[in-house]
Amino acid sequence: VNTTTRALAEEVEARASALKESGHLGHAGLAAAEKKSPWEQYLEKRRQKDKAKREKRLEARMTAEEEEANASKVEAGHRKEELEIITGHKESDEGPDAKAKDMEVNVNDPRFSKMFEDTAFAIDPTNPEFKKTKAMTQLMDARIQRKKQLKR
Repeated sequence: VNTTTRALAEEVEARASALKESGHLGHAGLAAAEKKSPWEQYLEKRRQKDKAKREKRLEARMTAEEEEANASKVEAGHRKEELEIITGHKESDEGPDAKAKDMEVNVNDPRFSKMFEDTAFAIDPTNPEFKKTKAMTQLMDARIQRKKQLKR
């Protein structure tokens, strides 16, 4: 008797779970659905419509972001190609910092005069953000030379 009851209970549970998964309401579910007032039915419809709108907006936003990301990548590539055409040479494989390492500074340019005279523009090699490049060493050397010339 015990094994038969267990088998029947398991069968009933399996059928019930199968019905729940399939979306079948059964007699109790239909009765509960019919007991909703018109206002509750209206609110349920509104919730479903609002949920559908939210999902649609989210999907549209996601596709727009993907398209924008793709477009910006393509546009950046075009800008880089145009720049290479204008300058006449390609960027090295090292990246954009490679140009900064090979850059030479015209320290006699009058636009740099304020940097050599004003202490607010002093270059501090102890600063953690300082990067020792060829151009920076040229600027520091030029500043030292100008100080020596002023002392004479």
